Order: sequence, then C-alpha cells, then structure tokens
Amino acid sequence: MCGNGIRCFVHYLLDQGLIEEDFLKIYTLAGEIEVKVISPNPFICDVNLGKPKFRIENEPTTVSTEDKPFDLYSIWLGTEHGVVFVDSFALLEEKNLGSIIAQATPFETGTNVNFLLFLNSENALVKTYERGVGWTPSCGTGAGACFAIAQKFAKCQQFLRILYPYGILTYYVDSSDSIHLVGPSQKVAKIFLEKRIEK
Repeated sequence: MCGNGIRCFVHYLLDQGLIEEDFLKIYTLAGEIEVKVISPNPFICDVNLGKPKFRIENEPTTVSTEDKPFDLYSIWLGTEHGVVFVDSFALLEEKNLGSIIAQATPFETGTNVNFLLFLNSENALVKTYERGVGWTPSCGTGAGACFAIAQKFAKCQQFLRILYPYGILTYYVDSSDSIHLVGPSQKVAKIFLEKRIEK
C-alpha cells in the first residue's frame, strides 16, 4: 500500500472518466482502502489508512550507532514502518543511519524508517529511508505512521501537517481511531507508449 500512490491512482481514474462518484473503495494487499475526493481540480482527496497496529506496546527498539543510540518505534500502517524522533536531519544520509536502523526492526521482512522532526505541535518534517529503495522525498504511509506514534505519546494535536519538499500532507484521526491522509495529486505528463511487434 502506498499513501502517495493511491492518491495518484484515484486522480487518474477521475481524469480518465473511469469514476464519477466522490467516494470509492480501493482493494489492496493491505486491505480495503476508502478514499473520498474532496476537490477534483485542483485534485485533493482524503485516504483512510485504517487503524495502526503497534508492534510492541510503548516499547521501542534501541539501536546503537557510533554517534548515539536511537529509539525505533515499530508500527503497521498499510506496510511496515519504524519511527524515530530526531532534533535534526544532519548526518542522517552521511552516516547511512537509515540503513543501519532499518536492520534493527522486529519485522521479519524489514521496515521503512521515518525520522520525525517537529517544528511545533501542528507542523513537522519527515525524512524516510525506504527499504529496497533508499532515501525518498516523501512517504504517505510513513508520515501517517509518524502521526500515529506522535498521537500515542501526545506529542501533537488531533491533526498534523507534514511539510515535504513537493507539498504538504495533513493527517488526522477519526472517531474510530483510523488515520486519515489528506493531500493532493498533480498531473505532470501524458505519455504514449507504442508497442512494436517483432516479426
């Protein structure tokens, strides 16, 4: 499940005239995902990411590095995520801390690691090391995992804005404790592929 990808997918369905309704259910390997289109142009939608599952109740995995120890909070939100609270992003890439901390996960199939830096109780920055990919500019479910962990430890309000280089994602929790992602999608290109049949 991809929080950013599902917004793009719904935007594509709407853009191609494949859907008309503003509420739909998308079936993924992570289960049924409900999406509500808030605005068709500019495109903005609300994605119900579901209820987070905390891997170890309130207990982080402490990861020792050459600089200092880090506490990794493990959570399932559509896929495996780890959340680390930090005061700075300095040295994360230089020291390859994403890869080091990702290997300490209790998840057998590995994890994505999200470094959460609060600007205040309503706004934060997130830097994600994605398993099998490396550092990525944005991770929708990863930022949702950060919000869920922050909520659990009362570090933010009932919503949190994540400021990414290419836009802002907003998260909130509903009355059933499900995490919602509200964000945009922007069409950047239309590409035609020609299939050639070799004789």
